[in-house]
Amino acid sequence: MTRARTAVAPDRHVRSDGHFERQALSATFARGLEVLAVMMEEPPRVDAAAERLHVPLSTVYRYVRTAKALGFLEERDGRYVPGLRLLQLARREHWHERLAALAEPVLQALVRDLHESAFLLVREGTQAVCLTSVETPRAVRLSFAPGSVRPLYAGASAKALLAFAPPALIEDVIRSGLEPLTDWTPDAHALREQLAEIRREGIAVSTGELDPDASAVAAPVFADDELICALSVAGPASRFKAQHLVAARVEVANASRAFAEILERKHWRGSDAGQKGGRSASKSENDVLTS
Repeated sequence: MTRARTAVAPDRHVRSDGHFERQALSATFARGLEVLAVMMEEPPRVDAAAERLHVPLSTVYRYVRTAKALGFLEERDGRYVPGLRLLQLARREHWHERLAALAEPVLQALVRDLHESAFLLVREGTQAVCLTSVETPRAVRLSFAPGSVRPLYAGASAKALLAFAPPALIEDVIRSGLEPLTDWTPDAHALREQLAEIRREGIAVSTGELDPDASAVAAPVFADDELICALSVAGPASRFKAQHLVAARVEVANASRAFAEILERKHWRGSDAGQKGGRSASKSENDVLTS
């Protein structure tokens, strides 16, 4: 395997945009992940990591100390084991997989009834992440691969998540700047009005905000008043007219309630990713956010 350089050669000039520093940081980060991966093997040995990665023992110890300080590794009885933060990441991934599996039949039903692709998204910090999707067999369709990320301020599913996020997070998203992705991406004023409408109606609709030729309808999903995820359908804007749009609003809202009932029967709770938010959390400062 060819490895990237971990430092800039002394006789090279660093570009004004910091390109070479970023290269070095990326290589260092990658090497740290390699060390962490080897330390997760059995038995977890520092000397084995040094030999496997062809780096000095002192270098591996430096990465291990950093991983311990950040909570990714712990030392117990002379052995290294996964730390709390690493376990939290693994638990979150398991949470995502279980949620996606439970949503699969609900998404399939949406595709069957509306003949449009259906998606499940969750909020991760200030982004919306697609956990799973079911595509329509129609030749012209919208695809959004699992693991794909989108901003919280554009698109029906993202705004369905943002509308019921904690008010402080909504303000953080707006203050960070709403980069226009198309001519129809909302600005701060329009976004505040749209979020207020989503909170009132429990449904989000968008056209052209991420893709100028796409439309979507989404609804948040709650379990015991806690925001868990959002369900949506999306497709070419040319198909989301009149009766089809009305039908999509009804079917997505029904799917959201049905999925919420499934989650509540399983006593579902949000992941460690910080899905905190819900109907009451957002409504408590609704007047402030829409002023």
